[in-house]
Amino acid sequence: MAGSRFEIWCGGGGGGAGCDNPSVLTLGDNLFQNTSTGVTVDLTGICDMQFTDQIFNTNYYSFTPTESGSYRFSTCNSATFDTKIAVMPTCDPAAGVLGCNDDGDGCSVFTSILSVEVTGGEEYFIVLGGYSEADRGTGTLSIEPFQVQLALEGAHRFEV
Repeated sequence: MAGSRFEIWCGGGGGGAGCDNPSVLTLGDNLFQNTSTGVTVDLTGICDMQFTDQIFNTNYYSFTPTESGSYRFSTCNSATFDTKIAVMPTCDPAAGVLGCNDDGDGCSVFTSILSVEVTGGEEYFIVLGGYSEADRGTGTLSIEPFQVQLALEGAHRFEV
């Protein structure tokens, strides 16, 4: 249709409004759309985030890595709103949170980035939402193995 605009969402999509039906995420880029779900996850005393420990308009996602190691979960510079992310081993925040982030260092629009250690073959739950009830929008949640590369620049000899 001339003059019409259509959007098609693939991958993570809108996520589930609860742990009963999380959208499945894969390695790489996962498009998401956060709307006003009305679901708030309170991580007070469980995970310390900047200013408030609640995640508003929360959507739930699941991710099962094929290999153990450190993985980076990021909306850094790729979301239209102030995001918050938490990675949990179960749907119950009281059972623990592997990591959470509100405003990632170097990320624009107050987007998020964090790295956590996971075990291959185990399912993890990603809670993605906004800083406040007004925060919602679209973006990309990237999941990548996180590897630190160290470079030896010059040799130093110390004698005691």
